Amino acid sequence: MNINIGDIIRWTSRAGVLTGTVTKIKIAPNAAGQSIPWMLVEDVENYIGMSESNVMLPATDGYFKMMKLSVIGNQDELWTRDEEYSCA
Repeated sequence: MNINIGDIIRWTSRAGVLTGTVTKIKIAPNAAGQSIPWMLVEDVENYIGMSESNVMLPATDGYFKMMKLSVIGNQDELWTRDEEYSCA
């Protein structure tokens, strides 16, 4: 799965179904000392709209499958749609 900065993602965790925007991707060690990609996800909200803190998630296929992670949109697409429907 390709994930880019600006993508809006949804995943399942013990906190429920969460959504947020990927704002940074970096390589850093995990608990086993292996260098893996990580993504900073900001503006995290749960399914009833309550805000959570920002999170750093591993960006690996195994994690994506385990958390049922999917890309549901892109911040750039939202800006484009808003500009198309502006009243200016």
